[in-house]
Amino acid sequence: MATANIEGFFKLQYERLYDYAHELMRSNPGSTVKVKVGRNGDNVIFNRIYVCFKACKDNFVCCWPIIHLDGCFLKGKYGGELLTAVARDGNDQMCPLAYVVVEVENKDTWTWFLELLIDNLGGGGFCSRCTFMSDQQKGLMQAFQQLLPSVDQRFYVRHLYSNFRKKFPGIILRQLVWKAAATSHPQAWDAVIRQIKDVNEDAFKHLISIAPRFWSRSRFSGRPSCDTIVNNISEAFNSVIVDARGKPIITIWSGLQVFEIRRTSNIAEKYVVDVDKRDCSCRKWLLTGIPCCHALTAVRFLNMNPEYFIPNWFRTTTYEETYNPIIFPVNGPELWQRTSYPDILPPPNRVLPGRPRKNKRLESWEQIRDDTQLGQAGIPKRCGICRQLGHRRTNCPQVSQHQHDQPTTNPTQGSEQQDQQPTQDATQGTQQEDHQPTPHATQGSQITHDDTARPV
Repeated sequence: MATANIEGFFKLQYERLYDYAHELMRSNPGSTVKVKVGRNGDNVIFNRIYVCFKACKDNFVCCWPIIHLDGCFLKGKYGGELLTAVARDGNDQMCPLAYVVVEVENKDTWTWFLELLIDNLGGGGFCSRCTFMSDQQKGLMQAFQQLLPSVDQRFYVRHLYSNFRKKFPGIILRQLVWKAAATSHPQAWDAVIRQIKDVNEDAFKHLISIAPRFWSRSRFSGRPSCDTIVNNISEAFNSVIVDARGKPIITIWSGLQVFEIRRTSNIAEKYVVDVDKRDCSCRKWLLTGIPCCHALTAVRFLNMNPEYFIPNWFRTTTYEETYNPIIFPVNGPELWQRTSYPDILPPPNRVLPGRPRKNKRLESWEQIRDDTQLGQAGIPKRCGICRQLGHRRTNCPQVSQHQHDQPTTNPTQGSEQQDQQPTQDATQGTQQEDHQPTPHATQGSQITHDDTARPV
């Protein structure tokens, strides 16, 4: 009975999908909702649905000109895939733009999604000046070649290294690949690539075949003012909706979550700063839009205000303006207006082999924490206590060694010391005056008390 109710609830939401789309557009004027169906005789079968709220369109005006594209599987009864487009606001947090539920991920579905997204964001002329980051999903590259052939694209290094590791495993190559991706100027990238060639020439040829402008900061353009090489934004968004991915089609959208990124700087080298051009030879100012530590030193030396060199989308007023538009709530299903469209049937149920999983399947190299783990800036993670590689502060050997070196008292020895002390006092008492105190017993009990009370 419970299974039948659940299956009926899933099917009922497909039947009222047109009504839900109409309610979304009524409560959020200016939003875009597209439903695509197929025909099987007299039956109407669901194919795709695209949703982009008016507030999300307006939000993107104040966001960085960079869009993260990703896809994930739905875990409900009828399956499907969810394709998402997520932007970054001025506080470096995720700002969802649009999402689409499709039957399968391929060139046709990505083209359909990108056509609607480009139209909602201002057309091809505006989107061609944006940067798109992706995992090179199936059919996505062909869709870009068709719609935005000259647009700036970037690849997530985690996905690139995952494919690289299948052919060329090893910790040394892993460190060098991430180092080549994280370096910000071409000279350092050339030096790292030469090191990779010395280690494995086939690995060198494999990386050279992928243009560095797709995956290395040393060749990134400064247009989006973002130097990220990982897909943390998309991964965080997918983790937020992991429970919603198993729900019916209408209740799949469940909320957002903030994800912050911490940056670190290395000030050991010397670089040339051009304040007028807002450029530093380390290229971090160009890539992030935020003055680097070298630029701040030069600005302070010239007695100038560093806030003058901050882009508009990093200012508090711009951040507040980003979320001025709101997504209005919708009424319950009993208040939805009945449309003239026919009821939609759910797509054919595809049963995949194996037990379905909600959590992301990590690679074997991602499950081991060692000195090859890198942070957001491409710098190996260090212990917060001893600043060494290979462990965290929770299991720092210096803490355990400090605890081991502290003296401890055996409870048995303490009791024996107390038992022997009165005998010694009695022997010495015959040689001393009656008015002289015998502090040994008191001291012995005090020492035992201190040892047992000392934290180990």
